[in-house]
Amino acid sequence: MKATSPSFALHKPTALPARLAALGLLALALAACGSPAAAPTQTVAPSATAEPYSTPTEESSPTPEATPTVNIDALPKSEVAQLLAEGHISYPEHWNNEQRREFGIAMAEYVNTEVGSDKAYVEMNFPEIGDTKLAWSPNYGYWRSSHNTPESQLDLTGESFSPLFIAGYTNTEGQEVFINPQGQEVVVPKISMPGLGEVSITDLYKMNLNDLKNYVINTMLGANGMADQGREYVQARRNNHFPLPVVIYENADQNEKIYAYQDNSRSTHAQIPEAEVIFRSWRTNSVLMPILDPGSDQLIGWVSIQQGLRNGGMASFPFASGENPNSIVTHEIGDQRAFGADANHFFGIVLLGKTTRDTYKSPENLFLENASNIGSEAEIQRILNAKSVMEIMQILADLRFFATYPDLYLYPTNK
Repeated sequence: MKATSPSFALHKPTALPARLAALGLLALALAACGSPAAAPTQTVAPSATAEPYSTPTEESSPTPEATPTVNIDALPKSEVAQLLAEGHISYPEHWNNEQRREFGIAMAEYVNTEVGSDKAYVEMNFPEIGDTKLAWSPNYGYWRSSHNTPESQLDLTGESFSPLFIAGYTNTEGQEVFINPQGQEVVVPKISMPGLGEVSITDLYKMNLNDLKNYVINTMLGANGMADQGREYVQARRNNHFPLPVVIYENADQNEKIYAYQDNSRSTHAQIPEAEVIFRSWRTNSVLMPILDPGSDQLIGWVSIQQGLRNGGMASFPFASGENPNSIVTHEIGDQRAFGADANHFFGIVLLGKTTRDTYKSPENLFLENASNIGSEAEIQRILNAKSVMEIMQILADLRFFATYPDLYLYPTNK
């Protein structure tokens, strides 16, 4: 671990969205002036690549002002989270586990309250009825339309869902941690991957994305019981898919049927009879994507993704510790081998299309992925390629949750 001073010179701020920058400079000025005398501070010389943040002096002043510094350890963790999110500081790698935990909680609270959206509904227009809001209804356990369900029965802010950003951190032993819905810390164990050996989930995120994709596809192609048709299906994903390692936050038995898509139906039970349309909800895993500070590779939290389980079957490749996988087709109903159906499942790599059409062949039915406040493949790829925490925050701004519907899974299971 790099030795890091507890005092930092501030990075020069850049243009930010209004809601990410509204309080940053004011909080910084007050915190820098009000640091307790007992907390030591040290002026850090400006780097050759970034100008320090400083107050402009008048032209008549013959002496430039000293570079202002801020004692990170003396600030509330909520302010440190905001400074990191706005690009003013780097992750304080000298922190102990308690400080990292407190920061992880503060970072999640900041993203969920100041960055993420409180809008969880989808606005759609049907010629037969006009504009309508589609939202999750706890009363029904399905996505419903405001056309025939009172808005008072619709969860328009997403209170029923997992938070967008889940608290977590890398502890001083190098282990990745998240905090579950019961407030318990969960250490994500390392995984013995076929051909790779023992790796952590963040080890996989530090790999070249194309190399990881080829590894996943080659491992699937080496599975036992692969039919020629299945082999061709997997091979075709080299050019238009990308891998996403995830851990399970709430499995299909714990999570609601949050994933849904539109289905045109002539059934008299259609949720909007006038438009002959129904919104089908499926069992859903809530999975976590780790968010790393690109400057330090430190884990700062996790993004929650609502991952629908396909009713028509999923190409699954479960493997025992370090062994080549088996090739099976799992189903959403009654198949305990489906990823997330077994309580012992905790980690997997899914292959997602680079576009929604690559992942799911009928994207016109996907009203979740097409909503402006819900993330999908495009936003996930932007996060994977982000160069700074501030860039990640800009991607998360105005999103309430992520939704995907993959059908290719590589994951460990018991023999």
